[in-house]
Amino acid sequence: MKYFVLTLMFVALSGFLFSQDIIRKFDGTEIKCKIIEASKSEVKYKTDDSSEPKSIFSEDIKEIQFKDGTIKTYTKKIVEHELKKHMFSVDLMQFFGQKTLYLSYQFQASKKLAIHVPFSYKNIFKRQKTFIGGSVDFRYILNNSEPSKIYIGPLDLGIGNVDYFVGPSFQVTSFYNATTFYYIKGTAGVSMQQLWGLNASLFVGFGPGYDFSNSLTDFDWTVNITFGYRFNKRIVKE
Repeated sequence: MKYFVLTLMFVALSGFLFSQDIIRKFDGTEIKCKIIEASKSEVKYKTDDSSEPKSIFSEDIKEIQFKDGTIKTYTKKIVEHELKKHMFSVDLMQFFGQKTLYLSYQFQASKKLAIHVPFSYKNIFKRQKTFIGGSVDFRYILNNSEPSKIYIGPLDLGIGNVDYFVGPSFQVTSFYNATTFYYIKGTAGVSMQQLWGLNASLFVGFGPGYDFSNSLTDFDWTVNITFGYRFNKRIVKE
Protein backbone atom coordinates (compact mmCIF):
# COMPACT_ATOMS: atom_id res chain seq x y z
CA MET A 1 0.00 0.00 0.00
CA LYS A 2 2.85 2.36 0.89
CA TYR A 3 4.55 1.74 -2.48
CA PHE A 4 1.26 2.33 -4.27
CA VAL A 5 0.84 5.73 -2.58
CA LEU A 6 4.44 6.70 -3.41
CA THR A 7 3.94 5.68 -7.02
CA LEU A 8 0.73 7.68 -7.21
CA MET A 9 2.47 10.74 -5.75
CA PHE A 10 5.32 10.39 -8.24
CA VAL A 11 2.91 10.22 -11.18
CA ALA A 12 1.00 13.26 -9.91
CA LEU A 13 4.23 15.20 -9.37
CA SER A 14 5.47 14.29 -12.85
CA GLY A 15 2.20 15.45 -14.35
CA PHE A 16 2.51 18.75 -12.48
CA LEU A 17 6.12 19.33 -13.54
CA PHE A 18 5.50 18.57 -17.20
CA SER A 19 2.03 20.13 -17.54
CA GLN A 20 3.50 22.93 -19.66
CA ASP A 21 6.02 23.25 -22.45
CA ILE A 22 9.18 25.15 -21.55
CA ILE A 23 11.22 27.21 -24.02
CA ARG A 24 14.80 27.77 -22.87
CA LYS A 25 16.68 30.58 -24.61
CA PHE A 26 20.41 31.00 -25.14
CA ASP A 27 20.42 33.97 -22.74
CA GLY A 28 19.28 31.68 -19.89
CA THR A 29 15.64 32.76 -19.64
CA GLU A 30 12.74 30.31 -19.70
CA ILE A 31 9.21 30.67 -21.07
CA LYS A 32 6.51 28.39 -19.66
CA CYS A 33 3.86 28.08 -22.31
CA LYS A 34 1.87 25.92 -24.69
CA ILE A 35 3.52 25.38 -28.07
CA ILE A 36 1.07 26.06 -30.90
CA GLU A 37 3.28 25.72 -33.95
CA ALA A 38 6.98 25.16 -34.59
CA SER A 39 8.59 25.87 -37.95
CA LYS A 40 12.18 26.14 -39.13
CA SER A 41 12.29 29.90 -38.61
CA GLU A 42 10.06 30.50 -35.56
CA VAL A 43 7.99 28.97 -32.76
CA LYS A 44 4.49 30.19 -31.89
CA TYR A 45 3.16 29.75 -28.36
CA LYS A 46 0.65 30.93 -25.75
CA THR A 47 1.24 31.82 -22.11
CA ASP A 48 -1.16 31.84 -19.15
CA ASP A 49 -1.05 35.63 -18.83
CA SER A 50 -2.06 36.32 -22.44
CA SER A 51 -4.70 34.95 -24.79
CA GLU A 52 -2.86 36.27 -27.85
CA PRO A 53 -0.32 33.97 -29.55
CA LYS A 54 3.32 35.04 -29.38
CA SER A 55 6.32 34.03 -31.46
CA ILE A 56 10.07 33.69 -31.04
CA PHE A 57 12.79 33.21 -33.66
CA SER A 58 14.27 29.72 -33.70
CA GLU A 59 17.83 31.09 -33.54
CA ASP A 60 17.07 32.47 -30.05
CA ILE A 61 16.03 29.05 -28.69
CA LYS A 62 18.47 26.68 -26.98
CA GLU A 63 15.96 23.89 -26.36
CA ILE A 64 12.27 23.13 -25.86
CA GLN A 65 11.09 20.77 -23.12
CA PHE A 66 7.65 19.50 -24.04
CA LYS A 67 5.03 18.63 -21.44
CA ASP A 68 5.59 14.89 -21.98
CA GLY A 69 9.22 15.34 -20.89
CA THR A 70 10.88 15.08 -24.30
CA ILE A 71 13.48 17.72 -25.18
CA LYS A 72 14.25 19.22 -28.58
CA THR A 73 17.66 20.88 -28.87
CA TYR A 74 18.38 23.79 -31.23
CA THR A 75 21.70 24.79 -32.78
CA LYS A 76 23.09 28.25 -32.10
CA LYS A 77 22.64 30.46 -35.16
CA ILE A 78 24.07 33.80 -36.18
CA VAL A 79 21.75 36.44 -37.63
CA GLU A 80 23.18 39.06 -39.97
CA HIS A 81 21.59 41.87 -41.98
CA GLU A 82 22.80 42.71 -45.46
CA LEU A 83 21.88 46.32 -46.23
CA LYS A 84 20.55 47.07 -49.69
CA LYS A 85 21.30 50.21 -51.70
CA HIS A 86 17.80 51.73 -51.55
CA MET A 87 16.20 53.82 -48.81
CA PHE A 88 12.96 55.80 -48.53
CA SER A 89 12.46 58.46 -45.89
CA VAL A 90 10.48 61.45 -44.65
CA ASP A 91 12.42 64.71 -44.30
CA LEU A 92 11.54 67.67 -42.10
CA MET A 93 13.24 70.59 -43.83
CA GLN A 94 13.42 74.29 -43.11
CA PHE A 95 14.48 76.91 -45.63
CA PHE A 96 13.28 80.41 -46.54
CA GLY A 97 12.02 80.50 -42.94
CA GLN A 98 9.44 77.82 -43.82
CA LYS A 99 9.07 74.28 -42.49
CA THR A 100 7.73 71.49 -44.66
CA LEU A 101 7.83 67.73 -45.10
CA TYR A 102 9.64 66.07 -47.98
CA LEU A 103 9.46 62.53 -49.26
CA SER A 104 12.86 61.32 -50.34
CA TYR A 105 14.76 58.48 -51.94
CA GLN A 106 18.39 57.67 -51.22
CA PHE A 107 20.73 55.50 -53.27
CA GLN A 108 23.88 54.13 -51.66
CA ALA A 109 26.28 54.31 -54.60
CA SER A 110 29.23 52.98 -52.59
CA LYS A 111 30.41 52.60 -49.01
CA LYS A 112 31.57 56.22 -49.09
CA LEU A 113 28.95 57.92 -51.28
CA ALA A 114 25.16 58.28 -51.02
CA ILE A 115 22.78 60.29 -53.23
CA HIS A 116 19.79 61.77 -51.41
CA VAL A 117 16.81 63.10 -53.45
CA PRO A 118 13.97 64.83 -51.50
CA PHE A 119 10.84 66.30 -53.13
CA SER A 120 7.83 68.32 -51.93
CA TYR A 121 5.06 70.30 -53.60
CA LYS A 122 3.53 72.35 -50.78
CA ASN A 123 4.04 73.74 -47.30
CA ILE A 124 2.18 71.12 -45.25
CA PHE A 125 2.39 73.05 -41.99
CA LYS A 126 0.58 76.06 -43.49
CA ARG A 127 -1.67 73.86 -45.67
CA GLN A 128 -0.79 75.99 -48.68
CA LYS A 129 0.67 75.13 -52.05
CA THR A 130 3.35 77.77 -51.69
CA PHE A 131 6.09 76.09 -53.70
CA ILE A 132 7.44 73.05 -55.48
CA GLY A 133 10.83 72.00 -54.19
CA GLY A 134 13.39 69.33 -54.80
CA SER A 135 17.09 68.72 -54.55
CA VAL A 136 19.90 66.28 -55.22
CA ASP A 137 22.24 65.93 -52.25
CA PHE A 138 25.58 64.15 -52.50
CA ARG A 139 26.80 62.74 -49.19
CA TYR A 140 30.46 61.79 -48.93
CA ILE A 141 31.17 59.84 -45.72
CA LEU A 142 34.27 61.09 -43.90
CA ASN A 143 34.88 58.36 -41.31
CA ASN A 144 35.35 54.58 -41.49
CA SER A 145 33.10 53.45 -38.65
CA GLU A 146 32.60 49.78 -37.83
CA PRO A 147 29.19 48.41 -36.72
CA SER A 148 28.76 48.64 -32.94
CA LYS A 149 26.06 48.99 -30.29
CA ILE A 150 24.21 52.32 -30.41
CA TYR A 151 22.46 53.76 -27.35
CA ILE A 152 20.24 56.80 -26.84
CA GLY A 153 20.31 57.14 -23.07
CA PRO A 154 19.15 53.78 -21.66
CA LEU A 155 17.54 52.76 -24.98
CA ASP A 156 19.46 50.08 -26.89
CA LEU A 157 18.91 50.60 -30.63
CA GLY A 158 20.95 47.57 -31.66
CA ILE A 159 24.00 47.37 -33.90
CA GLY A 160 24.69 50.04 -36.48
CA ASN A 161 26.97 52.80 -37.77
CA VAL A 162 27.29 56.50 -37.01
CA ASP A 163 28.75 58.41 -39.97
CA TYR A 164 29.73 62.01 -40.63
CA PHE A 165 29.32 63.38 -44.14
CA VAL A 166 29.79 66.46 -46.32
CA GLY A 167 28.88 67.25 -49.90
CA PRO A 168 27.23 69.60 -52.40
CA SER A 169 23.47 70.02 -52.73
CA PHE A 170 21.72 71.20 -55.90
CA GLN A 171 18.30 72.59 -55.03
CA VAL A 172 15.41 73.97 -57.10
CA THR A 173 12.56 75.89 -55.49
CA SER A 174 9.66 77.22 -57.56
CA PHE A 175 7.17 79.55 -55.88
CA TYR A 176 3.64 80.09 -57.13
CA ASN A 177 4.41 83.76 -57.68
CA ALA A 178 6.50 82.62 -60.69
CA THR A 179 9.82 82.90 -58.87
CA THR A 180 12.17 79.96 -59.34
CA PHE A 181 15.51 79.81 -57.55
CA TYR A 182 18.39 77.44 -58.31
CA TYR A 183 20.77 76.85 -55.40
CA ILE A 184 24.19 75.33 -54.94
CA LYS A 185 24.77 74.62 -51.26
CA GLY A 186 27.47 73.06 -49.18
CA THR A 187 26.16 70.58 -46.59
CA ALA A 188 27.50 68.77 -43.53
CA GLY A 189 25.77 66.33 -41.22
CA VAL A 190 25.65 63.11 -39.24
CA SER A 191 23.66 59.93 -39.89
CA MET A 192 22.81 56.79 -37.92
CA GLN A 193 22.22 53.55 -39.83
CA GLN A 194 20.93 50.49 -37.99
CA LEU A 195 21.67 47.10 -39.55
CA TRP A 196 17.97 46.18 -39.36
CA GLY A 197 17.02 49.18 -41.51
CA LEU A 198 16.29 52.29 -39.42
CA ASN A 199 18.08 55.41 -40.63
CA ALA A 200 18.13 58.90 -39.14
CA SER A 201 20.20 61.91 -40.11
CA LEU A 202 20.64 65.61 -39.42
CA PHE A 203 22.41 68.03 -41.73
CA VAL A 204 22.69 71.74 -42.42
CA GLY A 205 23.45 73.50 -45.68
CA PHE A 206 23.94 77.02 -46.97
CA GLY A 207 24.75 78.64 -50.27
CA PRO A 208 23.76 81.09 -53.01
CA GLY A 209 20.75 80.92 -55.32
CA TYR A 210 19.76 82.63 -58.56
CA ASP A 211 16.47 83.31 -60.35
CA PHE A 212 17.34 83.43 -64.06
CA SER A 213 13.92 84.74 -65.16
CA ASN A 214 13.88 87.76 -62.86
CA SER A 215 17.65 88.21 -62.40
CA LEU A 216 17.36 87.83 -58.64
CA THR A 217 20.01 86.52 -56.26
CA ASP A 218 19.59 85.01 -52.82
CA PHE A 219 21.58 83.31 -50.07
CA ASP A 220 19.75 80.67 -48.06
CA TRP A 221 20.41 78.09 -45.35
CA THR A 222 18.73 74.71 -44.82
CA VAL A 223 18.20 72.42 -41.82
CA ASN A 224 17.11 68.85 -42.58
CA ILE A 225 16.05 66.03 -40.22
CA THR A 226 15.46 62.66 -41.88
CA PHE A 227 13.86 59.42 -40.69
CA GLY A 228 13.81 56.52 -43.09
CA TYR A 229 14.09 52.81 -43.74
CA ARG A 230 16.87 51.19 -45.74
CA PHE A 231 15.96 47.84 -47.24
CA ASN A 232 17.95 44.87 -45.97
CA LYS A 233 18.13 41.09 -46.20
CA ARG A 234 18.06 38.97 -43.05
CA ILE A 235 20.62 36.16 -43.19
CA VAL A 236 20.71 33.27 -40.69
CA LYS A 237 23.93 31.26 -40.45
CA GLU A 238 24.41 27.97 -38.63
